[in-house]
Amino acid sequence: MSKQDAASYIAMLEQMERDAGTEKTAIAGICAQADRSLSSADTTAFLQLKSLLEGNAGVRLLARSADLMRLRFIIGAVESEQTVGLPLFTGGIRSFSELLERYMKTNLMLRRIEFDLVPGAEEAYAYIRETPVSPYAVSAILYNMISILGHREEVLLKLSQDALSHERYAEALGFLNVVEQPSDETISLKNELTAALTGGGV
Repeated sequence: MSKQDAASYIAMLEQMERDAGTEKTAIAGICAQADRSLSSADTTAFLQLKSLLEGNAGVRLLARSADLMRLRFIIGAVESEQTVGLPLFTGGIRSFSELLERYMKTNLMLRRIEFDLVPGAEEAYAYIRETPVSPYAVSAILYNMISILGHREEVLLKLSQDALSHERYAEALGFLNVVEQPSDETISLKNELTAALTGGGV
């Protein structure tokens, strides 16, 4: 490496170090804003945090913080829940740490469902039914970039079947609707359930 190349490389590392400090401060600021919006149950302020996580600056922050990545996907879920009038994933949450706890617990429950753990899976199904965890929230956790869950379509099919078994037909359809790149089987099930609901057959 020439002296000029070495100097350029050192300058780049120094710039990255300076940026890291600035970005760390920005991340802490967004987390504090999330905390304030949740503590005051201000959904509008919570959803407005989305604008801070967009663009080149937002992408850099997301790359540095898994918690911000989780926040970004939760915001998307809450937006959809609010639009269609579902209970919000943030319901009853009064701090950012509590929100992350609900996220992580929901993630754990989805893992139990994925692997059919006994008796853990039954507890997991009950948790999804009894906590404000909509299909949109489940989708946000399953499909985000840092998810370690596999068999996503299978998990959503299992949740749909559980909802059907408890006569929660709209919710069952909701789980099918959020499947990304659904298989022919899932498309067929979704069409059948949609027809039954719109035709009054369920």
